[in-house]
Amino acid sequence: MRHRLPTDLELLVELACAVDLDYQDAYYIWERANDQENVYLLVETVLYIAKMHRLPVCLAFIAYQMRPNWHQEYHSIKWLTA
Repeated sequence: MRHRLPTDLELLVELACAVDLDYQDAYYIWERANDQENVYLLVETVLYIAKMHRLPVCLAFIAYQMRPNWHQEYHSIKWLTA
């Protein structure tokens, strides 16, 4: 029996629920990121930026777009603090 892989949208909803992200913010990100290769990584990084700098999610997303290597910094910090 073949197992179905979750779609990016399902992963986004799962992440939104896991970090208590409201659906308006989740949809805001989904609208702008649904053509990206890895939406889950993008959302995880945007949430990190929002939390780290105490920004609304929409501003954190703009910051992410202005600095495309955020995801590398996020994973470096995540690894160091694990």
